[in-house]
Amino acid sequence: MFTPELMPKLFAWSNEGLRFERHYAGSNHSESGLFGLVFGRSALTYHSTLNAHAEPTLLRALRRLGYRAGYFTGHPERWLRREEFMNRATLDDFERDDVGSWNDWDRRALARASAYVKSDRPSIAVTFLMSSHYEYRYPKEFERHLPADPPCVAWLPGEASPDEFEANRNRYLNVAGFVDALVAEHVRSLDASETWIVFTGDHGETTGETGRFGHGYDFSEDLTRVPFVLRGPGVGAGVRQDLTMHQDVVATFLNELGQEIPTGGASRSLLVPSERSSLLQAYAEPGRRHVDALLLVGAWRVRLGLELDDGTLEVVGFEDASGRAVSVEPSDADVEQIRRAFIVELESAGASPP
Repeated sequence: MFTPELMPKLFAWSNEGLRFERHYAGSNHSESGLFGLVFGRSALTYHSTLNAHAEPTLLRALRRLGYRAGYFTGHPERWLRREEFMNRATLDDFERDDVGSWNDWDRRALARASAYVKSDRPSIAVTFLMSSHYEYRYPKEFERHLPADPPCVAWLPGEASPDEFEANRNRYLNVAGFVDALVAEHVRSLDASETWIVFTGDHGETTGETGRFGHGYDFSEDLTRVPFVLRGPGVGAGVRQDLTMHQDVVATFLNELGQEIPTGGASRSLLVPSERSSLLQAYAEPGRRHVDALLLVGAWRVRLGLELDDGTLEVVGFEDASGRAVSVEPSDADVEQIRRAFIVELESAGASPP
């Protein structure tokens, strides 16, 4: 969706900063995508980190430097343990406003966040929008793609009829136009010579391209690769094609502020071209001791299952970019490359190889 044709205002704005075109959320769910942004840790450690009652790395470091931290959204306050790290204890200002439509929520969240960072106090504002989530809601004036009938089913990721695919995709195109206009208005109002601005998504979405819709059911490119734009003091314009992740945001800001980057994470500064050749994406449901994961190594995509209690590993198989199983026979050299990359990813996440 993030193209000059579909989101022209934000895309033009992104040309004035750094646009990362191979950027990954690190997971396929909202709560773990946001976790990577503020902790700089792999989603593999989502539950172990929260069980240790850790405060988000980025928020803690900035608050110690005199910044205030605010969170602005209309999204539900409690969401799959996100409330344990984005709450009134970890933030100076927690503003959840769900009055009116989803579009109203997002308008007010962005307006308040913009005002927050324009104040005289050093501040960080995290804004979590809702309109582009299923059911893809937008103001009537943005209904440019038809048919766009409202969904007739509840959230059933991956399931829809061909007619529903068309309507869902058109609704998503329409909401992309709304988000484009709304977010561009606010980021354009901020002075990028004084303010760091990140625009991204918590995960991707499919709208029938591979016969499924929604998110959360696999680690395909559609569900894990997201737009990412960085603008700020001293950041020149450019387009990057190296592998980057949400986890890198923490190292980027801490490095620029002269702070030590914590160990036990895979975070590295986005302002230094990455030599990363692999990445591990993961998701673990609350209450389960099983983690679904995908190891990306060059052209290889290896689906994995990890048991947290006994450290066992299941190699589920190889997949293509659409998340479908493929039959391949890697050479011994390929297997060794994959094995070494997996160990590197586990160690960078602070875990021990099984």
